[in-house]
Amino acid sequence: MNMVKKFCHAAALAWVFSSVGFVYAGSEIATLDSFISGSATTLNGKKALTFYLGGDQSNYCDITATAEYVTQSRGILVNVRRNQPDFAVSCTWGGEYYVISSKHQSRADLTITKPDGGPSHFSLTGFLVTAKGERLELNTPAPIPVAKKKATP
Repeated sequence: MNMVKKFCHAAALAWVFSSVGFVYAGSEIATLDSFISGSATTLNGKKALTFYLGGDQSNYCDITATAEYVTQSRGILVNVRRNQPDFAVSCTWGGEYYVISSKHQSRADLTITKPDGGPSHFSLTGFLVTAKGERLELNTPAPIPVAKKKATP
């Protein structure tokens, strides 16, 4: 196969595996089913919000996005190998720290929906890695309602 065909084949396989929830051998799965807290912050010098989703107080993911990117993205935020500086996700899970990496295959997809009259709901999918390349699959079994709480991880 020439290089273009090999690339297209690899890209198609990667898309299929990520679309059907393929889990690599040795991957840990983070099941995110609750909103822990949220706060105002800055990211790259811009106004942003950080939200914590869990598991629990020891196993959680933090999501930070600029207000500008949330508006521009129309509720579908994507960061592949750190290609989006206005959207960041990291997780502390099972005693390990996972991030979106520019050196390893990694990505995060956040979908924000707002049902009529209710709070926003988050669905987070993708996979993060440790500095050693260990993977954490992100799984949101159902959209998580985001409500105001005072507790922080």
